[in-house]
Amino acid sequence: MIPIIDKAIEYYQQALEFTHETGDCQGEGRGFICSGKAYRIIGQYQSAIDYYEQALPIARETEDIRAEGAALGSLGITYEKLGDYIQASDYAHQHLLIACEIGDKRGEGAGLQELGVALLKQNSLSEALGNLQAALNIFQDVKSRSDESEALKNLAELHQALGEIGVARQYARQALALATELGIPLKAECEALLAELDHRPNEAELS
Repeated sequence: MIPIIDKAIEYYQQALEFTHETGDCQGEGRGFICSGKAYRIIGQYQSAIDYYEQALPIARETEDIRAEGAALGSLGITYEKLGDYIQASDYAHQHLLIACEIGDKRGEGAGLQELGVALLKQNSLSEALGNLQAALNIFQDVKSRSDESEALKNLAELHQALGEIGVARQYARQALALATELGIPLKAECEALLAELDHRPNEAELS
């Protein structure tokens, strides 16, 4: 996995040099986003943030609203990975507003999910539930199945935090089945979550 990402970063750097030399500002901004995502995948979060922060003003200057939303959402995800949930919530909220403004339904779902995860990490469970359920509904409507599996996993974690282990297991199983069908890396996370839940008693067992 890492050698592939290293090669991707190399290509992105070459593309950034080309777009800069040719004056393709919009292409350069989007290149910064791609580079940031590659660094985020390998866990180099500060490098990812540096690239996203370079992308954001370019997107605004070129009025590339989708790229602006993508940069904001990516910043939110990265700050969530760093444990800065206040920053993550702020960027997720900005992403959500832009997605709604331009009618980007998948982006709206992504913004809701980013915000829901950040709220979950802050233990604002009722708010998180509303956002994550709304995100799941959107992903199902637009048939974004990888996003749907992520939303199901997040809902499983939320119900786990609520102590509703039986409900959490149901969501985790749905997430695992979909991730397995799609063959995406999320499968391993779902398996680990389900194994953890299977070692927790049901509510009925506690009464």
